[in-house]
Amino acid sequence: SERCPMCGSGEEHLWLVPSSEDRLQCTIRCAHCGWRGTLTEQVAEGEDDE
Repeated sequence: SERCPMCGSGEEHLWLVPSSEDRLQCTIRCAHCGWRGTLTEQVAEGEDDE
């Protein structure tokens, strides 16, 4: 239930672009208004694989 903070479009307009460097970090882009941001997934606490 993600929503664009700029235009409020639902997730049907939000496109996730995975980063090639950090697998947990994604660039999120709104196809409706062109907003671009960063989404970081939650990782399991206590488990830190470097």
